[in-house]
Amino acid sequence: MDENYPTGILTQPASPTVQSLAQRLELLMVNTEESFVLIDTDFRIVTFNEQFSQEYEQAFKREMKRGDSILKYAFSDPEELRQTYQKVFAGEIIEAEMKVSFSPGIDTFIIVRYKPAYDEARHIIGAFVSKRDITQAKKAELELKKSEEKYRSIIENSLNAFLIAETDGRINFANKTALDLFGYTREEIVTLSRKDVTIATPELAALLQVRLAEGRCQGEMIGKKKNGELFQGEFSSTFFTDTDGVKRISTIIQDVSERKKTQSELLKTNELLEVSKQIYQSLFNHHISAVFSLDLEGNFTSANSITLQRAGFSLENILGVHYSKLVHPDSLQKTLANFNKAKNGVSTTYEIQIFVNGNDVINVIMVQLPIIVHDEIIGVFCIANDITEERKAQAELKQTLADRQRILDYSIDIICSFDRYGNFLQINNACYDMWGYRPEELIGMNYFDLLYKEDQDRTRAVLFKAMSGEDIRNFENRHLRKNGSMSHIVWSARWDEETQIMFAVGGDISDRILAEAQKDFERGHREVLINSTTDLIWSVDEDLNLISANNAFMNSMKQLTGIVMKPGDALIIPGMYPEVHLEGWRRLYKRALEGLSFQQEVYTAELAGSGQEWSFVSFNPIYREGNIVGVACYARNITESKYSEVELKNLNEQLNVRANELADSNSELEHFAYIASHDLQEPLRMVTGFLNLLEKKYAAQLDETAGKYIWYAVDGAARMRKIISDLLEYSRVGRQQYSFDEIDTNSLMEEVLHLNKNIISDTNAAITWQNMPVIIGAKTPIQQVFQNLIANAIKYQRKNTAPQILISAETFADHWKFCVKDNGIGIAPEYFEKVFVLFQRLHTRDEFSGTGIGLAICRKIIDNHHGKIWVESEPGEGSRFYFTIARPHAAA
Repeated sequence: MDENYPTGILTQPASPTVQSLAQRLELLMVNTEESFVLIDTDFRIVTFNEQFSQEYEQAFKREMKRGDSILKYAFSDPEELRQTYQKVFAGEIIEAEMKVSFSPGIDTFIIVRYKPAYDEARHIIGAFVSKRDITQAKKAELELKKSEEKYRSIIENSLNAFLIAETDGRINFANKTALDLFGYTREEIVTLSRKDVTIATPELAALLQVRLAEGRCQGEMIGKKKNGELFQGEFSSTFFTDTDGVKRISTIIQDVSERKKTQSELLKTNELLEVSKQIYQSLFNHHISAVFSLDLEGNFTSANSITLQRAGFSLENILGVHYSKLVHPDSLQKTLANFNKAKNGVSTTYEIQIFVNGNDVINVIMVQLPIIVHDEIIGVFCIANDITEERKAQAELKQTLADRQRILDYSIDIICSFDRYGNFLQINNACYDMWGYRPEELIGMNYFDLLYKEDQDRTRAVLFKAMSGEDIRNFENRHLRKNGSMSHIVWSARWDEETQIMFAVGGDISDRILAEAQKDFERGHREVLINSTTDLIWSVDEDLNLISANNAFMNSMKQLTGIVMKPGDALIIPGMYPEVHLEGWRRLYKRALEGLSFQQEVYTAELAGSGQEWSFVSFNPIYREGNIVGVACYARNITESKYSEVELKNLNEQLNVRANELADSNSELEHFAYIASHDLQEPLRMVTGFLNLLEKKYAAQLDETAGKYIWYAVDGAARMRKIISDLLEYSRVGRQQYSFDEIDTNSLMEEVLHLNKNIISDTNAAITWQNMPVIIGAKTPIQQVFQNLIANAIKYQRKNTAPQILISAETFADHWKFCVKDNGIGIAPEYFEKVFVLFQRLHTRDEFSGTGIGLAICRKIIDNHHGKIWVESEPGEGSRFYFTIARPHAAA
């Protein structure tokens, strides 16, 4: 190590006060999680902290030494690094974001800040470089880009002032911090330009020229508030093109007036401490995290601007305040325990919740380090990083991954992802089933460890193609399961350059491979099978020359033409058939050569005494490498079936005529029943009316026998009216047209019970139902079916027994099935069909009333719904009436 470069920052002897400050700076560099390095203007390394040394050695396997040129340790191009430092030695502050790989396959994002280092006379003596790991923030940023709303929320609530302006300086957007800083409302500030909120200075003009040339700049400026008050600020300004393609300027401003004031006072107090103090103060105040220090009692002794902004205090007001005032009650115990560790010499890192802006709560990662001066702990140094959005993004990402995993696990295909080295990152359940490993065994295992050895190089070459941007589809390789058995898998894969992840979907084709092997085994026997059939099988090329044919075809051609055909011979031979017949075959072959597969009945004219024949021929294109190279044909002689078809067609025509005649007859019968039942109503009403008048007018003159005769006549007429009414209803079932709609049979049952509430109440009937579906049908007829069946169940009841009726339903693929079960008198098996016949009664009118038409109506309604109705019963044990309703697609 060069003796001119001691471990401390200072290269010359310093006073005790300077040494004390140097020790504090050295303490900060040793204990902070950030990486720092200091170089002189000859590019030699003056000093660096352990964090920087460890990370560099971990990433590049080299040890960094003081006194060496920093250019030896460049991440990329040394000349580019030299130019960067020359800009810094010229007074420029540079901040750059980099992506490096400290571990294989793991990208790390860092922010490197280059700042001039000054001596007491404000001469630049070197450069101070700090590095901060922003990997987690970068990942959160990538997630946040997905949502414009989140982006605007972050901008709006940023602790820094944020402005967007047109290229001519007109302001068109300002966040809340900017409005508060300048004192304007949102409506006022968009009427202003840059010149209205800044003081024109040569330094600012020079920076704006840099921005014009390089697209961005950063530096200091003097801001002007609405009330005329001036403030010093630091800003970063960049040209950008928005989503509409318009070029605009974004500017971030931080009010550093207080910091400048403090720096100025410290410079006046002790200029000898300027270099150390500038470095320390720059680190402290420009840290993007909240940085502060506490005494051993837990009271604030210092705080950077981020801390003050978040806590809502000024620097003067926060000094002496106990840290517990900013800590959420749920985190107090953890914070106290870690604070005690820090003040006893143990550095700690932990996550807690704190209050900001009064009552808002955020999550932070807190780093606490003991402050040691002259081997004595005098306080605790704290760094708080806001991870609220990061935690939200992690939770959303975790939920998204969980949802995606559930979807993946439903797939029967193998779905997995792995890194560029082949290590599995995510897998679905099908992967475990395929390879036979437990989840904890498979995650982290290398994909190539599962490959059949002879397939590894070929698979690796295909994956390299995928990484270069080529989509991989239908790639086959072989794998070894845990039990040693082999599987064949066909893959489709895609490489995602942004995430550096390979996504793959595979299907097990082991059965297909076995089937193909079986086909190879069977192929040798296929010719025997083909030649054993009497059907004709042959194929032709594009020029209609014979490719191959079975024995039946060859024998047929020899019989018809006398020619022994062989592969390559033309099948369309002029003069062999009439030209019109040959032209028909040409058209059929042409259709197949154009890509159509079809079947065709072909008429064969008389030839060589063969007679007229019909064949059913199948034409199918033959493909080779995607191109049609011929036609495969299969023909069966259907001459006999053709003649039978003609006879069958004649028979069907006769049946259709008969069916139409029956339909007309049925229609006339229905019409007659309707007219008869309708027209008989009026004479019966007249007979009943005059009998009633006769009874009223001559009651005193008639004896008991005459009165009985009149009652019989009236009763007979009433029963006749009932029969005619039921007959009219029966005829209407066949004549009326109903619309089919959705019917909630639960609601339908409520209506039926309401209509029959009196008889239900009078007979103490108990009616229950269960599993009633929503069906498609005509509501009024279906309601009539339920009403008739329930009325019968109540009517045909045993004496001194209350009716118990249970209605249930089942749903099948093509129909709904209902059951109406009662505890009535039952029906003997020989009457199961008779009960559904019109006017058929099993009991006398003295036993049970009715016309015997209700169940006939039910059957007609169910027939119209493409269903069926039947009964199962035993005398004295009750009855079970079943009926079905066809579901619409089944009825169609």
